[in-house]
Amino acid sequence: MTDFINDTSDLNFFDDNSGIYSKFDKMNLVDFYLFNIFIHHGDFWNHNYYIIRNKMPSKFFLIPWDFDNSFGQYSWYKYEPDNIFSCFGRNLLFERLRNNEKFIKELSIRWAALRAD
Repeated sequence: MTDFINDTSDLNFFDDNSGIYSKFDKMNLVDFYLFNIFIHHGDFWNHNYYIIRNKMPSKFFLIPWDFDNSFGQYSWYKYEPDNIFSCFGRNLLFERLRNNEKFIKELSIRWAALRAD
């Protein structure tokens, strides 16, 4: 999976039949991203999530955990409203997804749907 994410061309990475959405549940990637951005989960980028699947050959999906760096808190540091830290860390999977117009559109559509309810 790491080689696929790191080394696959964009054409193959987003291929409908064999690309990233054939390996991961697309709506889970969208929801996972939006949820973690919404709660300002600063360390979900490189840890604090599980990659799971129910059975072979079902798709992988992500489940977040360990929220000590979220909701404006950073572990043991006191919350300061003027002390804003970036919650964008290094994660090549989401970097590739964020640079894809279709994924950004999916985020926008899903965010609008969630906000409507």
